[in-house]
This record gives sequence, structure tokens and C-alpha cells, in this order.
Amino acid sequence: MSINRIRRRLVLAAPVALLAPAAALAQWSPFAGTVYEADGTPARSVWVVLKSGGRDWRSLTGYDGRFFIGNLKPGSYELNVMRGDRVLHSATVSLPAAAPQEIRLR
Repeated sequence: MSINRIRRRLVLAAPVALLAPAAALAQWSPFAGTVYEADGTPARSVWVVLKSGGRDWRSLTGYDGRFFIGNLKPGSYELNVMRGDRVLHSATVSLPAAAPQEIRLR
């Protein structure tokens, strides 16, 4: 095979190789939102935990109650909001979520 033929194949293959990672990332989505206490104030320093397929993803809320968990595959997840070992809220969520989530504690 000639050098020119190899170069031509590399030039044609390069754009496809660059697009492949972008297409793979488009299948992943974040889960984000705000957790509020029962009185409506932001829930500070509580864990938002998503579980699926034997794995879990965690985010600790900030002073404003906000959380962010990135790079999740679309699907169903078990959501637990925890303070220490105590579960404050449980639900099942489906991703991708259409909008940031608001979680109200009781």
C-alpha cells in the first residue's frame, strides 16, 4: 500500500473518529436540582444518592441545597436523600430528567 493511499485513508477516517466520542457522550445526562427542608429553607449538607445496577452516585448539597451528579446513563434510578445514615426521602427517578429537580423533605 502506498503512502498516499494511507494518508488518504487517515484523512477520511479522522473526522469520524472525532465525532464518535461526542455521539457517545450525548447518551449520558446529568441529574441536578435543589433539596429543601420541610420549612422551605435549602437543605444543607445532605447526601443525594442515586443507585442502579449495584452502583451508586453521590452528591453533597451545598449551602443553597443544590446538587449535581453528572454522566449518568438514561434509565431508572433509586433516589435517596440522606443525613448521616438516616434516609430523609426516597423515590424512583427516570433519566434523562427534563428539568432540574426540586426535592422537598417532610
